[in-house]
Amino acid sequence: MRLHKIFYALRYTDQFYNNWGNTYYFGDDGARYTDQFYNNWGNTYYFGDDGARYTDQFYNNWGNTYYFGDGGVRYTKQFYNNWGNTYYFGDDGARYTDQFYNNWGNTYYFGDGGVRYTKQFYNNWGNTYYFGDDGARYTDQFYNNWGNTYYFGDGGVRYTKQFYNNWGNTYYFGTDGARFTNQFYSNWGKLYYFGDGGVRYTNRLYSNWGNMYYFGADGARYTNQFYSNQGKMYYFGDGGVRYTNKFYSNWGNVYYFGNDGARYTNQFYYNWGHIYYFDGNGVRLVNQDKWINGQLWHFDNEGIGTEVVRPL
Repeated sequence: MRLHKIFYALRYTDQFYNNWGNTYYFGDDGARYTDQFYNNWGNTYYFGDDGARYTDQFYNNWGNTYYFGDGGVRYTKQFYNNWGNTYYFGDDGARYTDQFYNNWGNTYYFGDGGVRYTKQFYNNWGNTYYFGDDGARYTDQFYNNWGNTYYFGDGGVRYTKQFYNNWGNTYYFGTDGARFTNQFYSNWGKLYYFGDGGVRYTNRLYSNWGNMYYFGADGARYTNQFYSNQGKMYYFGDGGVRYTNKFYSNWGNVYYFGNDGARYTNQFYYNWGHIYYFDGNGVRLVNQDKWINGQLWHFDNEGIGTEVVRPL
């Protein structure tokens, strides 16, 4: 009687199989998963053309990119760092591409190829935005580069042709977004000046080109205007230049502004070998007699003064 050996091979069903450095899965009917997703343990896996599980691999489909990391787990709501870049895979595992991502009170942007914007500008909707070292969008923050200062306000929008008020000061950011610093700004028929640190001159004198200028309470330069301070009167003429050692004629009168720019008031003025006098309103006296400091003076039609000698 001949004995026969009978071998039984057990088919893999709902089981993983590891070989050749890969992992395979055989489903309910024993069929190997091929070009197929597998979900378990709260994770998603993918088995490719050759049945091997994707591990540390990208997968592209439906216009999206996915990543399966160590252990073959699909990245979901997870960052991925490689090639010096940062990427993000969302709720459905799809890589963020040309999308914003909000977390930790910050906003991030992932551009072409899914690369997170880092130390980079982004332009859209007619606005400019900036994403910093950590990829977070600048919001209510200053940014310094190229010797300029920029400001990104609410919503991260860069200030452009816009005023900014803080610390009791006013600042202006120009067409290119750069803060005006040691620059003049002209608008509404007025001229303004932004000095060191970009602070707008307000109630303040400015000296340049051998001249003196004044910027008032609204920051506008005084032009053809009087300015009164500490009991003295000053005048800023065409181009905003303060009158200094200079006569001013108006309302049929003549006035004089001295070396410090102050209007002569109740003062004698000596020039050209003559004496002149400016009264309490700063008006040069003409065609009249006036007692000054106990002395009677006569002023002719040109304002030249002579002492009147009283008879003994």
